[in-house]
Amino acid sequence: MREFSKSDIEQIDVYYNQIRTEFLGELPMNELERIKKALMVAYDGHYGQMRKNKVDPYIVHPIAVAKIVRNEIGFGTDSVICALLHDVVEDSGGLYTVKDIENLFGPHIAAVVDGLTKITSQSNKIGSEQQEILSAEQLFSLQKVIMNSSNDIRVIYIKIADRLHNMRTLDGLGANSKLRKAGENTFFYSPFAARLGLYKIKQELEDASFKITNPQDYHVISRMIEDVETARDDAFENIKHKIEEKLKSEKIPIRVEYFRKSVYSVWKKMDKNQKPLDEIHNYRSIRIIFDSPSDKSMERRMVYMIYAEITNIFQTQKDSLRDFIKLEKKNGFEAIVFDIMAKPPLEFVEIQILSERMRMINDHGPLSLKNSPSGLEKIYKNNWIKRLHEDLSSNSVDAWEFLKEITTSFSNEIVVFAPDGKPIRLSKGSTVLDFAFHIHTEMGLKCMGATVDKFYVPVSYQLHGGQRVKIDQAEIPVIHEFWIDYVKTRKAADAIKDFFKKKRQEVSILGRETFNSIISDAGIRNKTKAAENLQQIYKMSSEELFFRLGEKIISQEDIYRKLINPHSKGTQSFFRNIFKFTNEKENIPITKVEIDPKKSFLLDERQIYNNYFLAQCCNPVPGDNAVIFQNKHGVYMIHQTQCPQAKEFLAVHGKKAVPVEWMNQSLNIFPAKINVKGVDRPGLIRDIAQEISNNENNLNMHSINVTIQNQTRFLGDIILFVKNKEVLDYLINKVRHIKGVDKCLREYNFEML
Repeated sequence: MREFSKSDIEQIDVYYNQIRTEFLGELPMNELERIKKALMVAYDGHYGQMRKNKVDPYIVHPIAVAKIVRNEIGFGTDSVICALLHDVVEDSGGLYTVKDIENLFGPHIAAVVDGLTKITSQSNKIGSEQQEILSAEQLFSLQKVIMNSSNDIRVIYIKIADRLHNMRTLDGLGANSKLRKAGENTFFYSPFAARLGLYKIKQELEDASFKITNPQDYHVISRMIEDVETARDDAFENIKHKIEEKLKSEKIPIRVEYFRKSVYSVWKKMDKNQKPLDEIHNYRSIRIIFDSPSDKSMERRMVYMIYAEITNIFQTQKDSLRDFIKLEKKNGFEAIVFDIMAKPPLEFVEIQILSERMRMINDHGPLSLKNSPSGLEKIYKNNWIKRLHEDLSSNSVDAWEFLKEITTSFSNEIVVFAPDGKPIRLSKGSTVLDFAFHIHTEMGLKCMGATVDKFYVPVSYQLHGGQRVKIDQAEIPVIHEFWIDYVKTRKAADAIKDFFKKKRQEVSILGRETFNSIISDAGIRNKTKAAENLQQIYKMSSEELFFRLGEKIISQEDIYRKLINPHSKGTQSFFRNIFKFTNEKENIPITKVEIDPKKSFLLDERQIYNNYFLAQCCNPVPGDNAVIFQNKHGVYMIHQTQCPQAKEFLAVHGKKAVPVEWMNQSLNIFPAKINVKGVDRPGLIRDIAQEISNNENNLNMHSINVTIQNQTRFLGDIILFVKNKEVLDYLINKVRHIKGVDKCLREYNFEML
């Protein structure tokens, strides 16, 4: 730490006295001394730095974050110190390292500061044309924060406090930066604040973001709320007065206050239900709050006693009661919530009954009562925090998928019941499989279906709140890879992935043993060279090659053929030569692809596999309706417009994709696949093969795979090469008219070995 001048010391004292004055609650002198020490390190680490508004010194930001952590979240001294130091390692230019923080304040504070330090490797060297990389860095930074939160929950709380202060002080930021921060809030920070129980902070973040992204709607809805509330004030006051009078007469001390949802929440509810504001009754609620007794059972009795008194003076709406005390929400929310019938201009009014302890938790989070800076082990024993800790632990690798899953899973939940009546919390949309894996991984692997409210349902059945579920198990695992499409929760998805990862490893070992046996039988000495040749022929890694061999996707006979004659017409190299025949003959140069978002892209067929590529997920051929766009790897891909990947890209980055206009539709040949179904008869396969090989069709057949079902039904998968969609459509029409053929359809998603 540098030596401070007299003016520096005076300024530090000003900041320190400001902190002491504005902090809630008295702190012991030794804790205040530690806070002042952290303030001095922060002042030193940010010395001479200014905020982006070019007016305030940067040190005001960590001080403000520390105040939020103390006053609005309710954390203690260690958390305040972490907040003061949260940007020091990143911004001090190497003056302070995580090790320095550990030496000065101990390992626990150093771990939190490290968890809050962003991933910034070479971010200042990335140009505007590579914004996708910057986006990825932000995702990985958020993932790092989440993963560190699984070790110390204060990391994510301080990160949210940091974001809250940034949203309160947006002066100096450009419009694009504001939009980016608003998007991050909507996607990550607001849902996470809701999950942590920081309801007031969640509301403020939502409204701050909404004001940036939809300023006109924000101001319109705000004015509408003010106008409607003014019209409803007398009716609300009348209800409040009746409640106070009734409970006063019963000598039950309470206070009544109003509680309003955020402008963003109101707008979302109006948009979702397509209703005007005056038809949405619960954006403003009445809270009945009583002092918290020391005995929790007495606290519950008080809630139900007050509920009984309210029902004596107001008619409740049928089925509106939600008991979040008996079954508290995933974010720790506790209260009894119900709707009462009211007089015009009101139709229904939402009532919440809760203790002061519950109110603190509902507004500021379940840890708001934990003012002690220590005792984290005690905090982690709390049921709510244990559930959060489980949610934060993940095997996911992809940052985007990780964050998307962990935030969307916080938004909604259902509660179902095990056979013994135990409540089980799951994400909304969860299936029987999610329930089984939640109970135990082994139960999930052996799940055959379930009895739900006395009715038997399959593993894919989507559960609804309140149902009782009993899993039907096999004696051995009956899991399938496609189960991944049936699950909603990360726990179930990770269990399925882990099972097949282990199975894949076992199959790969079997494939390697088979490969070694083939090499030995063929009398080939150079095993390494043989494996390299096969990788080139099949265009896959050795791991994938051995797996496919072990799964018998690649036959032993095919391996023999490839090893003995790697240039035969059955190899991938042969088809690569076919694809690139025109390119290689004319020596078409690689050029930069130019896309005008206002025009169709004139696709020169000669450039395919040279400057842009056909997507294998939909295998377009000349003449198909198609779009072209640059994927996240910088490669220009051509997709059919109905391809799921194209639809997803168009929904998110619609302006970056343009329609394709094919040129020169007869230069190359392209892979296509058709499915033929019908009634088997002698000579049917021969007739189909003859139609395909007919010279007028100008087709080449790659492979045909035939299955006979029930000794009568014929199923055929045929891969061939066509010049364009017109030729393919002509063939399909011809095959449909062959005797015995019921259906002939094109299949878009296929792979060729």
